[in-house]
Amino acid sequence: MGTVGAKLGHETVEEIPAGSWLSKPRDLPHAMWNVTNTPARILEVVTPGGIERYFELIAPVLRQHGPEWTKRYKALGEEFGLRILDDWSDELKAKYGITL
Repeated sequence: MGTVGAKLGHETVEEIPAGSWLSKPRDLPHAMWNVTNTPARILEVVTPGGIERYFELIAPVLRQHGPEWTKRYKALGEEFGLRILDDWSDELKAKYGITL
């Protein structure tokens, strides 16, 4: 199983191995990525409920590439009242080799 990295506010956790847990407080900007070439699985528990449909709809978008990807990603976030911040994209790409 893949290993995940995360940035939560100003803190970065470079490797979160399978079986670990992570708390992401509400309204704290965050990013998560797979640090391996092996697929990673994440179980996300969100309270209060109500955002489950967003995760169902975003999964296929996250597998896409190309110029329309960013538009679909941001539009879906807006539809669910999420603010998508991409301030860290260049930093994470340079430091961890992340591709979006």
